[in-house]
Amino acid sequence: MTPFYLFESFYAFMAFWLGYYTFAEGSNARSGWDKARLAGIFACVFWPLLIVAVLIPRFADWQRAS
Repeated sequence: MTPFYLFESFYAFMAFWLGYYTFAEGSNARSGWDKARLAGIFACVFWPLLIVAVLIPRFADWQRAS
């Protein structure tokens, strides 16, 4: 198993996890399926990319400092 497959698995897990909590938040609020809720669930596919975009520069700075 290559690191790319591990990354894909982790990415899919994070996207599902964030989507689940977005769905649960809308269900707890008893809100309908409006455009904002659908956009929030769709955006969960991209949130892990933002996390990676923030962590990579931090990790690079940490590696240079040590």
